[in-house]
Amino acid sequence: MATQIDQARINEIVGRRILPIARAKEISFPKLLAGNRFSWVTKSTRNYLLLVFASDSEMERIKGLRSRGMDPFPGLLTEREGSAAFRIDSAKNMHLQGNSVQNLFSISLGSDSTIVIENHAQRINVTELGPYEYRVELAYIASFGEEINQTTIYSYLEDVIAYSVNSWRQTNATK
Repeated sequence: MATQIDQARINEIVGRRILPIARAKEISFPKLLAGNRFSWVTKSTRNYLLLVFASDSEMERIKGLRSRGMDPFPGLLTEREGSAAFRIDSAKNMHLQGNSVQNLFSISLGSDSTIVIENHAQRINVTELGPYEYRVELAYIASFGEEINQTTIYSYLEDVIAYSVNSWRQTNATK
């Protein structure tokens, strides 16, 4: 069962934190944002919120899988321990960048964590699809727990987005 998420609040956070930097030429941010042709989509479960930014072609892939009742991000997250490239539990502002994971889950997700994912390649065998490959250019994850709940999720999401923007600014400052 999915946790009820206020999409208008998510859109407000994106409008305040992401859209202005997509127009700023002096910041070294993900290529996806530089194109000014991107959308975002959310997925929520009882244990986490996933906010993914995607190109038009990637949005078509996501919509196609959703229309078939399938997870648009197979292999990206599991809530079980083990069999994953990364285990993240009770960690804030984790930044996973430039990873490629094949034939196992990318993230074993525990509670009370926030994550930025950039330029991630996922390759996995899916029963309904066979070998399947996709990219996540930019995504944010917040997992529910004692600290992060339905009330505080929005401030944690905004914090992890602000963290990524500050990281991009610092990257630009060192160039």
